[in-house]
Amino acid sequence: MPAKRNGGPLLHPGAPLHHPAAPRRGARTGAPRRGARAGRSFIPGRRCIIPERPAGARGPAPPVRDARIGTRPPPPRRRAAVACMLVALVLCTAAATSHVWTRLKAIELGYRLSKASKQHAKLLEINRRLRIEVALLKSPDRIARIASEELGMQQPRPGQVRRLWLPRASDHDAQHLARAR
Repeated sequence: MPAKRNGGPLLHPGAPLHHPAAPRRGARTGAPRRGARAGRSFIPGRRCIIPERPAGARGPAPPVRDARIGTRPPPPRRRAAVACMLVALVLCTAAATSHVWTRLKAIELGYRLSKASKQHAKLLEINRRLRIEVALLKSPDRIARIASEELGMQQPRPGQVRRLWLPRASDHDAQHLARAR
């Protein structure tokens, strides 16, 4: 008998890869199978379905399917590759999202800067106009005209003006004047 592998006998190269179907209790015998199990053999004592191969078929054997979940789980290398691809996809998505977000923020800030510069120019123009208006309102000719026409004021005559001259006092004189008062 050949050596055993995975709990079963090792088959020689020309041996068929399917096992004959064994009837289960209560199963009809001789009737063709229909549905999902048509063309497949069920191995009693195991929960695996092995696809049937035509006699004389060459090439690699078809994969064994687990009857409980449909297919056997992928090998660990394949899982690692899929995990790496998913991580790369997530990183690329995050990078693209952050790039788009930063570009949108830059555009938004550009609009805000443009609006602020327009408002700044408008305020500078208002400030310039107000300075001109203040200068016009402070002009001595305008003040003299308003005083004479609207308030009835006149220029003083030479005898009405008196000038007072105060000598500069030193600290000693300032103290003496403070005591005298």
